[in-house]
Amino acid sequence: MKAWGRLLAATGAALVMLALPAGASAAPTAHPRHVEVIPPSVSGSVDLGKQHGYRVSVAFGEPDVAILTVSRFRSARLSTEETKYGAHLRGSLSGARVRADFGAVGSIDLRFHRQGPPRKLELLKECDGKVPLVETGRWVGRVSLQGEEGYFAVSTGSASGAIDRVFRLSCPVKHPFPLPGHESLREQVEPHVGASLISVLVGTVSSLEAVESEGARVVALRAAHASGSGPGAEVEAGAFEYQGQMPVGRTVQVIGSRPGSLVTTLPGEGPATATLKPSEPFSGEADYVATSPAVHSWTGTLAVRFPGLSVPLAGPGFSSTLCVVSNLVKPLGCEYQQPDWQGGEGSTSVGRPR
Repeated sequence: MKAWGRLLAATGAALVMLALPAGASAAPTAHPRHVEVIPPSVSGSVDLGKQHGYRVSVAFGEPDVAILTVSRFRSARLSTEETKYGAHLRGSLSGARVRADFGAVGSIDLRFHRQGPPRKLELLKECDGKVPLVETGRWVGRVSLQGEEGYFAVSTGSASGAIDRVFRLSCPVKHPFPLPGHESLREQVEPHVGASLISVLVGTVSSLEAVESEGARVVALRAAHASGSGPGAEVEAGAFEYQGQMPVGRTVQVIGSRPGSLVTTLPGEGPATATLKPSEPFSGEADYVATSPAVHSWTGTLAVRFPGLSVPLAGPGFSSTLCVVSNLVKPLGCEYQQPDWQGGEGSTSVGRPR
């Protein structure tokens, strides 16, 4: 469904151009049409239910991707906790037989059995081809998975799921349109800690970021206060590493942190300081201090509990940067300010590349 949704959105955006007039006084004329060909694709998913409050599922994609996702959403504080494990798919997704090895976390070996007729999805009327299908049913075989220190565990021989099939389509359009690009296994697993949609739309009056790269693991943190929002900061953290050949990405985001979770000096006031003390699954607090225009520090007991991993979020190994602005002076906010990274090893891709 996700793959077809992206294709449908891209196709629809391009086809809208066909309905736009060339000009108020222009007479109707025939325009040459470019035939955009959407190649066939297959994706699938298996729902492994809830374990200790976490939703566990595996998504399959072409050409050989299997992503195990363990996640939890807490509505009381609008928080999301998620860990993704990536593996290369073996077998044949189009043939409804899949195998994947998730290293120390476990493995799956499943065959899909459809139950009932497939469901047909909507096909854009401008396109020619067979309509996409969603087949629902059960995956049967072997599932043996367990997270670090047993934070989840699934052992079963059957689970519900689906296979989505998109067939070759030909769509006449005035101009070629961009199709979703292929993402590597790492790109689909690696978290990207950065500006949220609300931050981009309304801007932020304060933003604190910190990044550490220790060995094979990269950890990133961001806390921000959106313009015009109530008390409390939006706080998120991400971690990425390889466990052997398996990429592992973890993310925590808390939209509704308690009031006073991020306290900073006023715009232009020096020395610039900030104190961050967010809600669970974060713990402790940390302080940012700019001892001079060229030197700042990020220290404290701040830590985060990802699904399957707890790590510190402050210390001498972290690079950090702080932005505090006035909307009257800089209406676009911190999202458009050049950061001033200091300390640690500098910014990385898990944070926000500059």
